[in-house]
Amino acid sequence: MILAACLAALLTGQTLDTVTTVPLLRAGYVEANPFMPSTVGGMVSVKAAFTTGAAVAGWRLRKRHPKAAA
Repeated sequence: MILAACLAALLTGQTLDTVTTVPLLRAGYVEANPFMPSTVGGMVSVKAAFTTGAAVAGWRLRKRHPKAAA
């Protein structure tokens, strides 16, 4: 249950960051994070990959080490 809440918080944070950053990128601003692409498609794909990776790692950890995942 705690893992699901953490993943929901991560997804919410990533979504809010994307929703607030996309209009700025379209207005000509650039991303200050050197690891994040300054294109909308690049940013969305990096965020989706990170969120998916975190979710998969959490669920695998939960199966093998339930106390550590909690």
